[in-house]
Amino acid sequence: MKDFFRRVIKVLVAVFGARVVDARTGACLGKALFIPWKGKLRVIGLEEKRVIPGFESQDRLTYWNQAITFATHPEPDFPNERKADDTPDTSA
Repeated sequence: MKDFFRRVIKVLVAVFGARVVDARTGACLGKALFIPWKGKLRVIGLEEKRVIPGFESQDRLTYWNQAITFATHPEPDFPNERKADDTPDTSA
């Protein structure tokens, strides 16, 4: 029964879902349904993607009309330094 609902939801997302575009790169992340529920925004359909929500920048500051954008996590910009220091401290 659970598998049936999962397939039905996937079909609904494929038919009625909105395209989600990465705000940083412009790449298409897939389709998703956005459902406001009890003051929160539920995003259904982006199972394998982890996204960061944010507000689109505006030319003029308005609080009544703000667009929500999504971006993926950027790659880390620091080197991978996992070398163990095996030399014993003989200064003492």
